[in-house]
Amino acid sequence: MILKLKYEPVKAESLVEEIKAYSKLIEINNSLKIVDDDPDDDMVIECAILGRANYIITGDRHLLSLENYDEIKIIKAQEFLNFIFPN
Repeated sequence: MILKLKYEPVKAESLVEEIKAYSKLIEINNSLKIVDDDPDDDMVIECAILGRANYIITGDRHLLSLENYDEIKIIKAQEFLNFIFPN
């Protein structure tokens, strides 16, 4: 599912800036070996750990099959949006 929010450009730009304010660049060393079926996904988990993430939001079936790792919940975007924007 693609969520299309119809924001005016100024509002969209404001939201992007807010997301950037809560973001940080993480350097990884590719040392984790967790996702046997798709080793490229290991970098996502390593980044989440080093960045102290609470969630990994993804559509990747290999990551989703883990459900969580090291107290990091791995969920689909729609599930996360339902959590943030409850009915």
